[in-house]
Amino acid sequence: MSCFFTLSERQVHEIRKRYFAALLRQQMAWYDKNETGALLNKLSAGIERIKDGIGDKVGGLLQASTHFVFGLIIGLYYSWQMTLLLLFIAPLIIFLIFGSVKTLATTTRREMRTYDEAGAVANKVISNIRTVTSFNAQYAEVIRYKDRLKYARKIGMKGVFIIGITMGFYVFVTFSSMAVVFWYGTNLVMEGKITPGTVFTVFWAITIGTIRLGQAIPQVGVFTAAKLAAGEIFQIIDMEPKINCMSSHGLIPSHVEGRIELRDIHFCYPSRPHVNPGSTVALVGQSGAGKSTIIGLLLRFYKQQAGTITLDGIPISDLNIEWLRNKIGLVSQEPVIFATTVEENLKLNNEALTENDMIEACRIANAHDFIMKLPKGYKTLIGVGGVQLSGGQKQRIAIARILIRDPKILLFDEATSALDSESEVAVQLALDRVRAGRTTMTVTHRLSTIRNADQIIVFKNGEIRESGLHDELMALDGIYRQCVQGQETEEDNIEFTDSDESLTSYQDEDNAQYQDEDNAQQPKDEEGGSKRASKRPRRNEYLRKSIVSVKSHPSEMHYENEK
Repeated sequence: MSCFFTLSERQVHEIRKRYFAALLRQQMAWYDKNETGALLNKLSAGIERIKDGIGDKVGGLLQASTHFVFGLIIGLYYSWQMTLLLLFIAPLIIFLIFGSVKTLATTTRREMRTYDEAGAVANKVISNIRTVTSFNAQYAEVIRYKDRLKYARKIGMKGVFIIGITMGFYVFVTFSSMAVVFWYGTNLVMEGKITPGTVFTVFWAITIGTIRLGQAIPQVGVFTAAKLAAGEIFQIIDMEPKINCMSSHGLIPSHVEGRIELRDIHFCYPSRPHVNPGSTVALVGQSGAGKSTIIGLLLRFYKQQAGTITLDGIPISDLNIEWLRNKIGLVSQEPVIFATTVEENLKLNNEALTENDMIEACRIANAHDFIMKLPKGYKTLIGVGGVQLSGGQKQRIAIARILIRDPKILLFDEATSALDSESEVAVQLALDRVRAGRTTMTVTHRLSTIRNADQIIVFKNGEIRESGLHDELMALDGIYRQCVQGQETEEDNIEFTDSDESLTSYQDEDNAQYQDEDNAQQPKDEEGGSKRASKRPRRNEYLRKSIVSVKSHPSEMHYENEK
């Protein structure tokens, strides 16, 4: 048995490694179609089923088979007549086992899928426990989990019932054969062909072998579950994604300028958007227009169905994926922070990082000061998802982590949209620092943050409708101008959240009010206009003091701006 234990441990260890590696090399489109919880459940429960199926249970089956074979040999040696009669029941047992295996396979497959669904529910709840707790949804989630388990238990009980029927029929056949065999053996003794001792020798040799074989019948369910689990796991292991991030194939250019061009991409881009090296390009438009899709295509999370994306004139499909992603830094709306120390988060896939380089990157990202205020500085544990940090602090750590890689291209996907005004100021300053000398592509709804961009591309319904500088687009009086004006619209569509000082809106009614006050209190300027009262705050493109949320807009867009 120890040999089978050792063998199963080695095999399971190798299967775990290959399965995990297979998960990591799959493309993003595959993850969009599969439940993370179900995949993780296969990594734990699924592999445990394989372990059961190739461990001591195999040794037990071999022992039972050996008993049966040697019992058969002994029976044939002493009395082939009685042995053949006893073997008459063998086809019944074989048919019984075959039928139960087929039925158990279907039942076990359904049971495994149901448990995978239950595991997915548990994974989602635990991963988002703060949200669940804040909504007092614990009881509801327990009920939902219990419903999945209840269905799985119902299916499992069917499997138990099948095994029970199989065992009952097996015992019935065994004892029925005993009566027939003793009757026939008695006749042979009376005819003088065999002795009474031979009757018992043959009977017990065959019967014990059959009983031992019957004891292995309940393990059929274990082997069936192991087979099904192995089939699902090895299907993923053998799966070769169209975009394999672990592949060593592809070009590795010696130098990157950062010139990006999208040629006739399938997502209805009639023109050829291109980004010059070191420039900043902003992508704006309504939700679902295809802005974030471009980022996914650039990182090769997805493969376009038509068209070509080039980097410095080379199609990115010809480039080595690992090299390509090392040259691109992504700052998303919600940064991913691991449940470890600040230092370990910064050293992600870069264990050779020196302390000086790490500190320098954090200084540029405007993160070093608050990190040093943590209880243990860079050695501080920050919890699952960085729960010990604010949104702005997590974002700055993510920026520093990207800066350490020294990418030539930066992608900002709503990098500041989820932050409060104070945090946004700190993060925006960090972004301004790291973008220097790098090709930058920004996806945002806050139009005030991209007014100085070298190119602004406006999307609508998956198409590029406008492109140019801020002043050029404002002069067009098109979609972009409507969006900008939508962020300074009527008072009932605007909510102010002040930080250090209160703000006054720039609406027509307020302008008239200020005009009256200015006419009464301020001298006329040379052109006849009144000077604006000093108490009215002035705009600043980055050091804004409040969030302005436009809640309604003809294009159903939702923009956030800070003044």
